[in-house]
Amino acid sequence: MLVGLLGQMGAGKSTIAAIIAKRMSFVLFDMDYERPEEFRERNRRGEVVPASEVKEYQREMVARLIPLAKSQTVVFAGFFLNDELPKKIERAVETIWINLVTNNRTLLEQRVFARECHFATPVAKAIFDANWDRRHEFEFGTIRIDCGQPLEKVVRDCLDWIPHT
Repeated sequence: MLVGLLGQMGAGKSTIAAIIAKRMSFVLFDMDYERPEEFRERNRRGEVVPASEVKEYQREMVARLIPLAKSQTVVFAGFFLNDELPKKIERAVETIWINLVTNNRTLLEQRVFARECHFATPVAKAIFDANWDRRHEFEFGTIRIDCGQPLEKVVRDCLDWIPHT
């Protein structure tokens, strides 16, 4: 089974996925940490990695993710540039998509730019700005959770959707 946490930069995908994985003894597959170091370094230098390269990387990631999710429950934190890959995952394994959403742009900006990581750069600001109006285009499934709530409430809301076996 795959529990996929999706959402805008700053929504808390990585943080919440790590908490859920630890509490439930699930495997964590966080796209931020699965990314090639080359991509992270290019982002730190202010370079935008072309969508074609990101799409190729995402295809490779899904090829590793599916067999893992067939053998155990995996919590995935990340995003997709189109719906081809989430549909491929859904055809292969039981999947729950949880979309962490908010209309509070200021909150997300504060979270993103307070972090010292590969996406707290001027490039990230440009990507954030370019995708703000399109943010709901990247949602899959029907579960939407307000990520503007306190962290523990978001975690509890997510856990409510995950079958406890």
